[in-house]
Amino acid sequence: MKLGDITNFMFGTLRGRLIALLDTLAEQSGALARNEAKYQRLLRNIRAAVIVHGADTRILMANPTAQELLGLSEEQLLGKASIDPDWHFLREDGSPMPLEEYPVDRVLAGRQPVRDLIAGVHRPDRDSVTWVLGNAEPALNEQGEIGEIIVTFVDITRRKSVEEVLRKREAELNEAQRIAHIGHWERDLIHQRVTLSAESYRIFGLSPQDRFLDLAEWHEQWKDLIHPEDRLQTAQAAADAIQGLSVYDVEYRVIRPSGEVRVIRSQGEVTKDESGRPLRMFGTMQDITELKQAEEALTRLNGELERRVADRTADLLKKSEELKNSQVALMNIVEDLNEKTSQLEQANIKLKEVDRLKSMFIASMSHELRTPLNSIIGFSSIILNEWTGPLNAEQKENIAAVLRSGKHLLSLINDVIDVSKIEAGKIDSIPEEFDIHDVVMEAVETVRKDIEKKGLELIVRTPRLSIHTDRRRLLQCLLNLLSNAAKFTNKGSIGVFAELSADESMMTIAIEDTGIGIEEDDLSRLFSPFVRLHAPRESIVPGTGLGLYLAHKLAHEILKGDILVQSTYGAGSRFTIRVPVTG
Repeated sequence: MKLGDITNFMFGTLRGRLIALLDTLAEQSGALARNEAKYQRLLRNIRAAVIVHGADTRILMANPTAQELLGLSEEQLLGKASIDPDWHFLREDGSPMPLEEYPVDRVLAGRQPVRDLIAGVHRPDRDSVTWVLGNAEPALNEQGEIGEIIVTFVDITRRKSVEEVLRKREAELNEAQRIAHIGHWERDLIHQRVTLSAESYRIFGLSPQDRFLDLAEWHEQWKDLIHPEDRLQTAQAAADAIQGLSVYDVEYRVIRPSGEVRVIRSQGEVTKDESGRPLRMFGTMQDITELKQAEEALTRLNGELERRVADRTADLLKKSEELKNSQVALMNIVEDLNEKTSQLEQANIKLKEVDRLKSMFIASMSHELRTPLNSIIGFSSIILNEWTGPLNAEQKENIAAVLRSGKHLLSLINDVIDVSKIEAGKIDSIPEEFDIHDVVMEAVETVRKDIEKKGLELIVRTPRLSIHTDRRRLLQCLLNLLSNAAKFTNKGSIGVFAELSADESMMTIAIEDTGIGIEEDDLSRLFSPFVRLHAPRESIVPGTGLGLYLAHKLAHEILKGDILVQSTYGAGSRFTIRVPVTG
């Protein structure tokens, strides 16, 4: 073969191979283009965010999901470093994420992928935080160096919200269990795991451990906590419940690490699959130590009560027999009492009649009693004033004693007669129009001599004002109160103050003194008849004990008003009489 033929043959062969190679390259290029298109469609449609960083951390690609999640367009992202002042990344606890914890930087620093990183992304255009779960994978080039870093992440904001709600609900459940002293537990019979609530740990006297525990390890620890006498029945109850032979409901004693013994009641249920295979066992436990102690105390108390009831019943039977034996005597006593009651009722009727007659007698005999006494007082005054002739000192002293005794007796008779008249309903009210100033001054002038004799200051303030009531009985009340003030005041002053009430319906007349005052315990019986109060170290003051009683009666029943008293023992008293302006 000639050299030219050989050359043509080789050139033709090479040309054919080149054409075949070009066809293969074209086919592969089309396949690559098709794969690239598929890859781009996948990146556009996938719900995970994908960002590709170069070795210098600058962004080479960001799919639409990443753009939407970050709130930035592709133009705003491409070419930027992973650390941008507009982006704020947060740790899972909400604190700012430092530079060295960024996923791209961690991959560059450790040449290792970052898995399941939870971070918060604070977008510039939003106040809220978007929570993401991300991974970062290094892509090595032919030299074994990091050429690209592929970061993928998904939005878990809703999941975080749900988890937060679940954590809150779990915290609330734990708090409710703590308050109710009820814990819950669960056994995963497939994966041989056990879960205990915080209150369950507290009931056992243990510190909370991991949420999920190995069932075999926990069983050994739990068995050591059970009282030796209760271990067999407790284990048998669980086994029977798992086999479906009985409901799990058992009481057992627990010996806490501190040595304290507590009584626990545990209840539970077993769930099974369609084939009847046990899947899990779950339930509650409650510390019923105090309840058991209360039940035991109640049992003891019931026994004690039953014994006491038996003793009491026997005693009552004995008493009943004694009562039966004395029934006839009691009936006789009842008959005697009925007879005596009838007699007392008759006697009471007679006493009421006698009392009524007494009051009527005294009221009707007022003239006969006072006429001779007035004669004695009048003639004694004439003799004492020496109108019938001169007297020696001894005669004057004797006549003065007769006059004082006569006046005292007349005052007593007047008070008794007035009280009797009131009680018998024989006293009449005669209202009239008069000036309050005139009545007050008349009462003051009557006792002025006694007040000035003791060297007391007399203060009188009263307006000129007409009122309509029983003048004589008002004067009588004022005289009683002023006389008492003069009797029981040895130094200081006596004041009489009359004024109209704010609504102009009542006239109030207050009589104040700086006398010995009244002890608080005596105020309640101050207006009782025949009560005379004496202060220690004070001389006996003459009186009938009817003055205040009579004044109180007149003020209420005749004048339709009242008398008030305020007193400080050792400092003085204030008596206030109030009567309607129009009686």
